[in-house]
Amino acid sequence: MSFVIVVLIGIFCLFFLWPATSKADEKTEVPAVTAKSVKGMSRADVEKKLQNIEEKDAPLELRTALCYKVALPPDRAEYVCPVCGEKTLYPESKTDGTGRFINWYLEKARLEFANLKKATDLQIELDESSLCKKCHPETLNRTLVLKITYADGSTHKYPNVSPDDLSLLRFFFCDSLTYIDYNDEEQPIKPLLSRVYRLLGIKEKEVK
Repeated sequence: MSFVIVVLIGIFCLFFLWPATSKADEKTEVPAVTAKSVKGMSRADVEKKLQNIEEKDAPLELRTALCYKVALPPDRAEYVCPVCGEKTLYPESKTDGTGRFINWYLEKARLEFANLKKATDLQIELDESSLCKKCHPETLNRTLVLKITYADGSTHKYPNVSPDDLSLLRFFFCDSLTYIDYNDEEQPIKPLLSRVYRLLGIKEKEVK
């Protein structure tokens, strides 16, 4: 008799308590964050920042870097593609400067881009796929490309982007009047606003 009572109690719990628990879990479920729910910056947002620098005077006292001993360059550069994993070799003495760029500037550019992404809501991408001869065997201009997507869906691509360019944009989006260049020297942003316009794909005459 006691066994029958235990079974009946178990059935009661299964049919009456379990659905309530299930509904409670459904109410507390956190919706997934998708790319569509993330808003980027509009061109108008960027233009406001450009105007802010145009209306202010460039600072006079800037920090200057100390002297450093320059290391001898290696005789070649090895580029490992982060997409396909293939290794591409470039001689350091190659006339287009690809080997030198990889040895001296690529890691710095990656670091500056990572810092730039943290400083802005703008949807940006650093495309280095042209450096891989397997992914792009016919490409003549092997360079980093900055890709920008604005909130309205319009896009802009800027080739031959440098670590200095990425640092310039990072400090610009941080509302700074100066930035730190590749030589670790402080430089005013205002004289380089034309460069910022080109990097962001905005015509100067568009700013009111």
